[in-house]
Parts: sequence; structure tokens; C-alpha cells
Amino acid sequence: MPGCSLIAHGIGQRNTELVPRQPATVVWNVETGERLLCVEGERDKTVTGPRSVDGLVREIWLSGDGNRLLIEEESSESEKNIQVYSVDSGQPLESKTFLSRRALVMDRENRLLAVGSFNGSSLLGNRSDRVELFELDTMKSLWAQKCPGGIRALAFAPDSSEVVATWSAANEMFGGSGGVRVWNVADGDLLLADPSWPNGVRFIRYHDDGTLQAGDLLFQPVSAKK
Repeated sequence: MPGCSLIAHGIGQRNTELVPRQPATVVWNVETGERLLCVEGERDKTVTGPRSVDGLVREIWLSGDGNRLLIEEESSESEKNIQVYSVDSGQPLESKTFLSRRALVMDRENRLLAVGSFNGSSLLGNRSDRVELFELDTMKSLWAQKCPGGIRALAFAPDSSEVVATWSAANEMFGGSGGVRVWNVADGDLLLADPSWPNGVRFIRYHDDGTLQAGDLLFQPVSAKK
């Protein structure tokens, strides 16, 4: 049901002062107003933000076909857990914990999930991230590849054959750097490594014809590949 679902997360109203707030993530059908799924969190008076069963809810996503709900919970200061739910059955499917997740994107066919998360730091203190590809329903890892800096954005090609990441790194001695990396979805092979972005890369998109465009932090001229 593409384009027909609405998703929201918030804290329910208390009936009395003695009843703690009840957080919930809800999916509705936009055309009919029917509530399709409600994932309720635990009751807790001590937290200031919406809390789910396992942690503080940070972000929520709905797949393009409206069949999969993703809820990201912060279980600790650096760890984030992503839980996948079936909207039709209301049942949780799989979950995965990431260290300092930076970016997330689903492909148009709603089969794959790409996640950018922390991988480590270099001797100069630069952050190094990695891109990991998963099957959406099972959260099975298909492959993982490193990026030279912190990941800013992710995107899939229209036909789901490629996944691209933009990255940037700051260094007091040598100034900033950034680039674009493109991998083959089937096997994780590196197809493009463009490190020529001194201001870093923030914006990325594929056009329907497969053309890839990227833009840096200062909105400098766009580079493209076909």
C-alpha cells in the first residue's frame, strides 16, 4: 500500500496523575484512518522522552510498501537497537544492535536495508565508519565495507543494484576531506571511490535513469556519474 500509510511516535495522555505516561508507535491507513499497528512501550515516570520496551525511541521508519515498521531504540549512550515489525501481523521479526548508527536506507523493493555505523578511529583521531547490508525481514548481514570517514548519507540505485555512501573527515593538520563510495549490492565489490571532496559530502541521490549526483557541505557544483 505505497503512499497510504502514516506513522507517528508519541506519548499518550494520562488519565489521572497516578497513571504514568504510555508511549506508543502507531501506523494508520491514510485513506481510511484505520489503525494498522500499535507498538506500546513500557510505562515509566522517570524518562523525559518516548520510551519503548528496551530503550529510548530515537527514530522510526516505514517501508515503501507499508508492510515493515522499523523502530530504533537507544539502549545506551552509544548503542542503538533497530527492531523490525510486520505491520500486517503486528509481530516483531528481527532486531540488530549498532554502535553509533549514522545513516539508514531501504531499497525500493523493500528487501534490503543498508546501515552506516561506527567502525573505529585512526591514529590521527579520525572517525571511520562502515556500511553494512542486510536482508530486511531477517536482518541477516550480507556484507560490510569500510569508509575512510564518518558516513553522512546512504542511497540505493533505482534497480537496487548499487548502494552509495557519502563520507567526510576533519583533521586539524591536513584540513577536511570527503568522498563518495559505491558498492555492488550483489557482492559488496567497490565500484567507485571518489575522494575529491575537501568540504565533505552531505547530499546524494540517484535519478531514475541511474545517474548519481552528490553535493558538498557548501552547495558547490554537483558531480555526477552514469
